[in-house]
Amino acid sequence: MKDNAMIIGIDMGTTHIKSVLFDHAGRIIGIEKEVTPMSKDQWGDVYRPDVIWGIVKEQMTRLCAPAKGQVKGISITGMAEAGLIVNRRTGIEETDILPWFDKRTVGLAKQPVDEEERNFTSTGLRGSFKYGIYKFIWLLQSRHIDQKTAVWLSMCDFIAWKMTGEFVTDPSFAARTYVYDIRNGCWDEERIQGYKLELFNFPEVLPSGNAIPIRSQEIKRLLGCRKQDEILAAVAGHDHVCAAFALLQNREEDICNSLGTAETYIGLLKQKPKDNYDSQAAADDDFKQGSGFIYGPFVDGGYFWMGNIPSAGQSVEWFRKTAQKEEISYKEMNDMLESLPMNPTQILYFPYLTGMGTPVFKPDTGANFIGLKMGHTYAHILKGIMEGIQYQAAWILNLLYRWHGISPGIVRCAGGAVNSRVWMQIKADVLGKIIQVPSVSEATALGAAALYIKKNEGADACRLFLDAPLQTRDWYYPDMDRGMEYGRIWSEKYMPLAQEPV
Repeated sequence: MKDNAMIIGIDMGTTHIKSVLFDHAGRIIGIEKEVTPMSKDQWGDVYRPDVIWGIVKEQMTRLCAPAKGQVKGISITGMAEAGLIVNRRTGIEETDILPWFDKRTVGLAKQPVDEEERNFTSTGLRGSFKYGIYKFIWLLQSRHIDQKTAVWLSMCDFIAWKMTGEFVTDPSFAARTYVYDIRNGCWDEERIQGYKLELFNFPEVLPSGNAIPIRSQEIKRLLGCRKQDEILAAVAGHDHVCAAFALLQNREEDICNSLGTAETYIGLLKQKPKDNYDSQAAADDDFKQGSGFIYGPFVDGGYFWMGNIPSAGQSVEWFRKTAQKEEISYKEMNDMLESLPMNPTQILYFPYLTGMGTPVFKPDTGANFIGLKMGHTYAHILKGIMEGIQYQAAWILNLLYRWHGISPGIVRCAGGAVNSRVWMQIKADVLGKIIQVPSVSEATALGAAALYIKKNEGADACRLFLDAPLQTRDWYYPDMDRGMEYGRIWSEKYMPLAQEPV
């Protein structure tokens, strides 16, 4: 990128929509952030596409005022399974956007065990109501939409379409429809036709980060560009995977820990030699059906593994907002934690407020506290929640070693929780791993922008872009004595109980 060029990373998140303006050296020039507005229909929660698109345009307007026409590209990332139907012929949004967590599709997602196992070999995914194919079918049936003109778009594909006029996606979003063959890198036509659909019902799949021209003159005007200027936009991919692209930089020995409403652990499966590479054999070897992990196409090539704790950050938010008479601030929570000694609370918290993710997807499993005593205060309960989240994470890392022989070196963290020093130290002590917190505050948007630069400007420009933001802000090292005590609690108390619902 030229020294005066800028790029925007858009993060379409579950809780917030964020647009971040970066310069060529990865410095944040401006951030626009707004709560992702939820609406309702008669079946549950929805996002209104006109409202979502309006927010993105407003953010472009405010963000680009000082940029003076220097924005050269936009890269879009966000939540994976949320999506809608657009009429391919008229260009009209036929439906609202269904959130990834919406459960109206539960009945459609039931499948025999042997069928789910077969699907795993091509998708890397375990069965779930969340996937795009079930939302697509539900919307077609409930709204009586003519499927001959219907095309399914993820929320991020929708934003790209509004800017470019093209129906495109990337492999990481395509994979979360549950009808994309990640081994062969194409839509699974046989399975799609099994749902009485055709390939034209889905967008074209482009490599993650590959840019196409923005045709919307309105967007060009908001960016401060002339009509004849070529400005590009790209679908970068799934938010957690984009964050991993930025933080890992192809380090197979480390893992990315993305901390948000859900907490995810992502790493790279070892790359196979280029000569005589057999993608199907590699996938058969790497995708472990019984591991509890899901797998997908990494945005920079190869495959990733992912384990998740669906209610990690949500558990802390539950404590902060619901479990109190009045909502408390993050500062008050940190003050609570700072008031306690660093040794374990002996409280066992099982973080399943919205069910279990890894190792077994059980959306109806509930959260539990065990071991509360008269001497425990609100502060102890808060710390116990954070410990329980890390006990669950320790289970994930234990499975990672058992199934893949991977023992991570450094856990590289991003998300709001990195601002709690006590939480990060608990993570280091329970996991027995070195924790790194980079200086970047918006890892997901940074990853999307970096991927755009690598794909369209080259690897050298990408390295320059990431150099400053990835400098270390904080290191956390495990304490040996506390780690031994946490390890005893995990193996003797937490795990025997955690495995009962499995």
